[in-house]
Amino acid sequence: MRVLRKFFSNQSGFTLIEVLATLVISSMLISVIFGVFNSTIKLNQKTQSHVNLRQEANIIISKLRQQHQWGEYSLCYDSLITNNKLFFEEINIKNNDIEINKSSKCQTINPSSDLNVQFKLADQQKNTFEIKTIIESKLSVAPNVNVDIKPNFYTLLPNLFIYGKQFIFQGTKVNGPNATMVIRGNLLGSDINGGAFSNVSNIYINGNANFDGGSAGLGSSTSPGNMYVNGALTLWNGTRDIYGDVYVNGKFKLKDANIYGNVFVNGDVELGWTPTIGVKSHIYYTGSLTKPANYDNTILSKVIKQDSVQGFTIPNYDIPPLKSDQWLAQNGYVNDSILGNNKKIYTNGLSTLTGSGKNMIIVSKGNININEGWSGGVTGVLYAPNGKVTFNGGSFEGLIIARDGFEVSSGGTNVSFKAISTYIKNIQDYPFVSE
Repeated sequence: MRVLRKFFSNQSGFTLIEVLATLVISSMLISVIFGVFNSTIKLNQKTQSHVNLRQEANIIISKLRQQHQWGEYSLCYDSLITNNKLFFEEINIKNNDIEINKSSKCQTINPSSDLNVQFKLADQQKNTFEIKTIIESKLSVAPNVNVDIKPNFYTLLPNLFIYGKQFIFQGTKVNGPNATMVIRGNLLGSDINGGAFSNVSNIYINGNANFDGGSAGLGSSTSPGNMYVNGALTLWNGTRDIYGDVYVNGKFKLKDANIYGNVFVNGDVELGWTPTIGVKSHIYYTGSLTKPANYDNTILSKVIKQDSVQGFTIPNYDIPPLKSDQWLAQNGYVNDSILGNNKKIYTNGLSTLTGSGKNMIIVSKGNININEGWSGGVTGVLYAPNGKVTFNGGSFEGLIIARDGFEVSSGGTNVSFKAISTYIKNIQDYPFVSE
């Protein structure tokens, strides 16, 4: 018994004070860790908020720059924001004596004068981002000089991506933020791969545009601009995204598409059952409205009849002719059917070009046919003022100008925009007649 009592009396344990001290220290550590964790979360949220605000501000400025390139246009500040979780805390846009602000949200803007832009974007967490900039007028005219300068083919060139009568695309993706595509005829959904996404900021269609099936989107989500259709526009079967403002000179049929900008229709509107119209988007029309019975009133409230809508002009210019054979020869153009890096190729359109190459300039009196063979891609300028460009291969990057249009005949092809200045630095080096 004595041995046992001695054994138990020698066993050490935690005293109450030690237990309490441990609890206090643990509580302090948990509090510190939680504080650090909570601060990290808040910092991440604030950083992400700043990114969202900055990205939205860039989209707004890009959209204003695109709108400020051509003729007079109607501008409403509430149509500028694409992220419905953000709002203008302050906004002031001045154009001569015209001013857009919280009390005067819509005005007609004259692009021949500068646009002074100042706004503060905010989110629900009261984070803000401010912008103050000037968007220059489309024309720089010396004071007291009367001139009449109209847009022409050369005004398109800096951001021109595709210019031609038709666009046929069986590839995967068209990528051209801040670029301009001009289709001088109809654009048919049957000519475009069902899932292909045309990520191009500005699209001009001098004819009807008919999309009835598939999911090919139109416009750029990162740099939304405008789409102009000089005819009827059908967005019927197929859930597709439409970014930027849309102008239609004809009937507008809308069923499954998601609309993220405003639509201005000089004509009738027909609605199907399942469109989605963005929180700040509207459809303005001048004609009649056709819809199913018992239609969704939240959609109908965004479809507004007006006496008139803003008009537009399609840039339907003649393509400049090629320079002489002598000039082409003297400036390094060779008659060849094999592609290669930094090559300048001149062809009469009777043969197919094969292989791959970077930074090329390919011109033709007739058609340009390229079979790249999935061997590394093609980059450069393709210029066929009297014919058509056909491409079969993995990828093309550059710009295409062809009277009869551009066709991508291969599935899986990616086509991306690069400005002409990437390949030809000086105007005098253009292979076509400059103004």
